[in-house]
Amino acid sequence: MTMGFGHHIKQFLRRRTILKEVARIKAMTVGQIMTKYIITIRAEDEVIKAATKMVAEDISCLVVADGDKPIGIISERDFLRKVPLSKAVFTMKVKDIMTPDPVTVPPSMPLTEAVALMKSKGFRRLIVAEHGKMLGVVTQTNFTRTLSELFVSYPLASGLLAKDIMTTKILTVSPKNTVAEGKQKMLKADVGAIIIMDKDQPVGIFTEYDILMQFYDQHGKLEMSDIGKYMRKYVRAVPPDASLFAANRLMLEKNMRRLLIVDGTKAAGIITQTDICRYMYSAFDTVLKTAQDSKTDLKRFSLNAEIHGEFHGDHLKVYDVE
Repeated sequence: MTMGFGHHIKQFLRRRTILKEVARIKAMTVGQIMTKYIITIRAEDEVIKAATKMVAEDISCLVVADGDKPIGIISERDFLRKVPLSKAVFTMKVKDIMTPDPVTVPPSMPLTEAVALMKSKGFRRLIVAEHGKMLGVVTQTNFTRTLSELFVSYPLASGLLAKDIMTTKILTVSPKNTVAEGKQKMLKADVGAIIIMDKDQPVGIFTEYDILMQFYDQHGKLEMSDIGKYMRKYVRAVPPDASLFAANRLMLEKNMRRLLIVDGTKAAGIITQTDICRYMYSAFDTVLKTAQDSKTDLKRFSLNAEIHGEFHGDHLKVYDVE
């Protein structure tokens, strides 16, 4: 057996695996991937109690319930949008910042339909219920983790790369800007993170979860000091030609929801878990088309292999993922 023939066999097996997994994921329902452990809070509880629960459980949202009935959702984004940087937070209740009347879906809803619904409504999570009873919660992380678990083989091709879906307008501030200034920029752009730049170099990142954490750590009062004091002090990044499948796996492995895209060390764009979730669940035809093209290079993840990166300076870590 020649190496050329061996390579051909590997590509054939990878192609067959990809076609099988696309069919499998199209047949899956939200009930198969939902998180059944539902953490709730009451509308009359104090906002600080909600922050404490979210930090303690390391989760991005809580279901606001009246008995067994879901009446709202409170998320990190609600803390960004609705919690002021003042002592007024001590009087705030969950009902003051929650998103009311949450949309519920049945466990039989196909994954592709659920993601389409989330995209059309601007949601990042859904409550799963049947016959008036809450069964679970499904989030973008559930959807992207399913992609990672199923697609062991994947096509490396145009249309499925980081540069194809990245946002080129990157929101930035200086480490000397205040938390309030960073928060205001995030609010105006309606984004969940801001990159901290010092002399055109990324030195940190500040996210909506950091707003929640500081709210919790400071017992209800966010300081107005430099954002550099609270930022995460290094930024993870991938090059523009990184595969979306590999970028998704990296986000899950490192428990993060966004990646800076760098050309060399120059910031070129940013992709988020939201981008990957919404794009990939609408791109299965592209996946099939590229996988069936004999010219497409079909890659395979090494099972249980960690994705490694290289530091450029003290703050930028770039992962060379395909």
